[in-house]
Amino acid sequence: MRRQRQIKKITIIFLVAAICIISFKVCVFYKQRRVPPAVEGGGALEVVKSFSFSSGQDLKEWDEKVLSRNGTDYQIAALEGENKVRAVSEDSASALYYKQRLFYKKSPFLSWDWKAEKFPLRREKEVLDKKSEFDFVAQVYVVFHSQFILHAKAIQYVWTESIPKGTIAASPYTKNVKVMVLESGESAEWRHELRNIREDFLHLFGEELTRDIDAIAFMTDSDSTNSSAIAYYDNIEIGYIEKPQEYLPEKVPEKEGEEPAKPVEEVKEEPAPGPEPERPVEAKEAAASAEPVEEVTEAVEPEKPGEEAIPEPEKPVEENKTEVVEEEKAEAVQVE
Repeated sequence: MRRQRQIKKITIIFLVAAICIISFKVCVFYKQRRVPPAVEGGGALEVVKSFSFSSGQDLKEWDEKVLSRNGTDYQIAALEGENKVRAVSEDSASALYYKQRLFYKKSPFLSWDWKAEKFPLRREKEVLDKKSEFDFVAQVYVVFHSQFILHAKAIQYVWTESIPKGTIAASPYTKNVKVMVLESGESAEWRHELRNIREDFLHLFGEELTRDIDAIAFMTDSDSTNSSAIAYYDNIEIGYIEKPQEYLPEKVPEKEGEEPAKPVEEVKEEPAPGPEPERPVEAKEAAASAEPVEEVTEAVEPEKPGEEAIPEPEKPVEENKTEVVEEEKAEAVQVE
């Protein structure tokens, strides 16, 4: 009986140990999957929401906005052994958008994979500043918060056929939307994009980002060219770049003991007290502006008999000063 009990205890101990080891490995595995990759300038990525589009459930979380008579067809399709979003546009224009509030102070980012298969057929040269033939095989949007829809700003990342990478322009439909070319030309390979939204906003709009993000979207359209276009999208992720020193400068000061405001006030207070002999001069000037100079000189002379008398040739100058003062008063009255 004792041996059986000992055997049971040993087996229970081994089972518990095995369960602990398995659970630990599982936790490490999922933690490794969540470890954010490094980004330029240091820091890491904190993923808030990701879409792998491995099934149709991810696609159901997106809403569609039709922008033309016909909408683009977005379906989950197998490509290279994996499921992707296949966008087929036939003289159509519609976007899939996902609402997610991202706080601008936490340095939001957006990343995705895309691939261009068929570009819209153009009759004119491809440009960014004209409404005619304003179609792109693949586009990704970042929409910023605004109390009024007409005032909402957005960034439009596009894949063009011939416009060079890095080209930027204002949308021909509204100046509140800035267009940036990230990819150009045909490519048989997938392209990965990782965008620091704060930096892009500063580069495109010339001002710091002070608005939260309301939504992201992607679109393939061909209605302006009356043609067709095909593109693929995958691995869309949104979140924050973990750089606390950038978006929390007040909580992490460079030198904790420094208080730049106090020494400035002390410097201003030091020159404030002036020497005693200068005070009667100020009183003389105030009296000169209110009364004739002759009366002031008469009042000053008995108080300080040791001072030299004002020479006679300087009196007309004082009279001129009083005239100037009177003219300034007259101008002030006219202004009033």
